[in-house]
Amino acid sequence: MHKPDFDRFRALLNNLASMYGRKPPDDELLQSYWRALRDLPLELVEQGVQYHMRYGKHFPRPVELRPRDDKPTGAPEGGDSIALADRAAERWAERVRGADDPLQQAALQEAAWARKLTTTDESHPAYREILRLARLAADRHLALLTKRPLLVRVK
Repeated sequence: MHKPDFDRFRALLNNLASMYGRKPPDDELLQSYWRALRDLPLELVEQGVQYHMRYGKHFPRPVELRPRDDKPTGAPEGGDSIALADRAAERWAERVRGADDPLQQAALQEAAWARKLTTTDESHPAYREILRLARLAADRHLALLTKRPLLVRVK
């Protein structure tokens, strides 16, 4: 897709959102979908939207709008996705330890947990714990940014 296609792309996602009873995607979400699908011609994205409107049961993730032959089939090359995520989290942890500024540490820690969360399948036994830690890191980062006390979540 190219920049002139953006308005048509926005209209496609707005139609999908209304079909599934959701509010139109905000600019941040729209940009995320654009980045995930921008390598495709708009016509292929339109075909994906039409297919999903016909057979989908929920608002689609970007991968669900891609052509069937373009979908990932398994773990990335080079090993298990969980092991890759663990190695990435370790690299982020090294950066956090090297940062002097507490705000920078909080941002790096939040990014590390967010990365680990996005590469962990919901069926993985540690998923809930990773989700909890990612939320805690995000809350700490927000507390430092807003200079407000950290609120503890109660289960």
